[in-house]
Amino acid sequence: MLKDNVVVKMIVVCVTLAWSSWAAYPFMSSAVNPRRKALALYPVFLMYVSVGFLIIAIN
Repeated sequence: MLKDNVVVKMIVVCVTLAWSSWAAYPFMSSAVNPRRKALALYPVFLMYVSVGFLIIAIN
């Protein structure tokens, strides 16, 4: 169903990217200094974005 529709794939990837980043935030914030939360969450967010681009790019 999503194989040919790039717009739907992008919407699904954006929603799952937001959800997964929001879900990872409590784990990362409890593991690091409170002033370093964004710095600790950045690599996780970057990994999710790269996986999202792969999902969009694969036919």
